[in-house]
Amino acid sequence: ADPWSRGPSTVGYMTDLLSYESGLGEAPRELRVALWYPAIEGSGSGNARYPLFVPDQAEQDALPDIETIAALLIYSHGAKVWPEMGSFMAEYFASHGWVVAAMTHTGDSLASVSSDRPDEMYVWRSLDVSATLNYLENLEGSHPLSGRANTTRAMLSGHSFGGYTTLLSAGASFDMNYLRDVHCQERGGTLCESLNGPLGERMEAGLRDSRIVAAIPQSAGNYKFIRQGATQIEVPTLLITATRDQANTEEGSNRPFWEALIAPESTQRESHRRLSFLEAGHATFTVACQHLPTLEQDDGCGPDFTPIREAQTLMLAYSLFFGRAYVLGDEAAILNITQGVGENL
Repeated sequence: ADPWSRGPSTVGYMTDLLSYESGLGEAPRELRVALWYPAIEGSGSGNARYPLFVPDQAEQDALPDIETIAALLIYSHGAKVWPEMGSFMAEYFASHGWVVAAMTHTGDSLASVSSDRPDEMYVWRSLDVSATLNYLENLEGSHPLSGRANTTRAMLSGHSFGGYTTLLSAGASFDMNYLRDVHCQERGGTLCESLNGPLGERMEAGLRDSRIVAAIPQSAGNYKFIRQGATQIEVPTLLITATRDQANTEEGSNRPFWEALIAPESTQRESHRRLSFLEAGHATFTVACQHLPTLEQDDGCGPDFTPIREAQTLMLAYSLFFGRAYVLGDEAAILNITQGVGENL
């Protein structure tokens, strides 16, 4: 279907819970997983029920309408929010035939908005991504989505802290020397001590999940944790940025990440792409401007920014072309990505 509009499928939505051991010595992590998928129209229990707002178009607990195994998109939300902040992307991909899974990063979600961030969160997030893939791989036969999504070739996307998560799960390495010698000293607190224990060992080992075959980080943050480690990314990556982003700036995050991705030593440099919005902000790539506009008027939602629907339409089309190219191996989509999508620019 035409990538410049919502696809033809009705979108279903359901939530699950999963639990897993992270190996960092704490109690099992429990995550809420939101799932979107092509569905049979009218088979659900009415409009989907999201935290804090009503969805654009999705049916709660609708029956899947998937004849063959569907492509899979995993989504990682930003700091102190929740999976449905990326629901515009999830609904769009599901309407084009994909299954989308987005986990709540427990300890860094809306429920913990007033709590300090645990040091382990810099690793937990990518472990949450892998745990979600494991969960989808092992769904019981009675689950409506059992065997419906291709977990062996998934695309990962995320916003802000979720963009950082995306880069790590795609193969970026931590800059451990910088973290130990500079960053943790500046931050203080417990990070320096944590780096000398199981957390540091896990960071040294890396967080690459080989089931991720394409990555779309949006407004990625925490550049100082990765730095030139982004050259180690092993999959085609579409870096989406906003020049007027005040949370993760052009100078502090956007340009440095891009320069690392296309550095001579980057093995995938010819497949990486950057989509940069000149008049967009941090909130452009979430539903904040549609549903919670008073939160970020000065960072993507105000009248002097590109209208949100226009920016998101372009972002979604490029993202779907990218997924078709590098998840599904669509040669026409690869050509579009390589040469530029054309008139819609």
